[in-house]
Amino acid sequence: NECRVQDVPAALSPHRFERPFLREVKGPDGSPMSLESGPGTPSWVSIDDMSKHLETALLICEDAGFHSHGGFDFRALENAIKDDLKQGRFARGASTLSMQLAKNLYLGKEKTLGRKLQEAVLTMLLEQQLDKRRILELYLNVVELGPGLYGVGDAAQYYFATPARALTLGQSLYLASLLPNPTYSRFGPNGKLNAGWLNYLHRLMHIAHKIKRIDDSELQAALEEEIAFRVPGAAALPASTTGEGNDADAPAPPELDDDAH
Repeated sequence: NECRVQDVPAALSPHRFERPFLREVKGPDGSPMSLESGPGTPSWVSIDDMSKHLETALLICEDAGFHSHGGFDFRALENAIKDDLKQGRFARGASTLSMQLAKNLYLGKEKTLGRKLQEAVLTMLLEQQLDKRRILELYLNVVELGPGLYGVGDAAQYYFATPARALTLGQSLYLASLLPNPTYSRFGPNGKLNAGWLNYLHRLMHIAHKIKRIDDSELQAALEEEIAFRVPGAAALPASTTGEGNDADAPAPPELDDDAH
C-alpha cells in the first residue's frame, strides 16, 4: 500500500492531540456528552506511567501484529469482508488498534461503507504522523472501558482502586477483555470475577507466556492472583455497573484460538 496522505486541515492533524481536546462520547446512560482528554487533563496517563502489562494485554486481546503492520491487518480484513458479504451486514470486525483509535478520535459509531473508507484514510494519517508508542498512549487514554468510563487511568481506579502503573497482568487482561463489549461487568455479587471469565483470563495468561511477554515466575504469580472488584471504586458509576447483576446477563467469554497469537 503506497497510499499517503499529503495534506490535512488543522482540525484533523494528529498533532492536535498533543494538548487537551474535546470529543463527543456516550455518557453512562448512553446519551451524548462532551469529554476533555489529552495531556494535562485530570484523567490522562502518560505511557511512561502505565503498567507494562497493558501493552501485553492489548497485543493478545486486540492486535497481535500491532508493532509490525502499518495500520491494517489485511488477512483479517479479507476474512471479515467475506463474512460480511455472506451475512449481508457488518457482522465481523477486523480493526487494528490504529483503526480503533481513528474511530475513537474522529468518527461516530455508525456502520456504513462511507465511514469505513474515512476510517481507512484516518488510520493511514495516524500511522504516518505518529509512532507506535504515541498511538498506544492515545488509545489507552480514550478507549471506552465501561458505561461513561474512558481511559485506563479512570478504569484502573474504578475497577481495582489502583493507579494504571500498578495494574497486574490479570487486571490488565481484564480491562482489555472488556473492549469488545464494555457494557457488562464480569464480577459477581461478592466482587469476585465469575468463573468462566477467570478461566478465559488464565488462557490469555498462558498466551502471554507463550509469546514470551512474561517469564515462568510471572505466569505462576498471575495464575495465583485474585482478580476482584474493589469497593472504593463503587461510587464512580451507577450501581447497575458494579458487578452486582446476574452473571447470566453478561456475555460469555469469546472463543479463543491460541495459535492466532
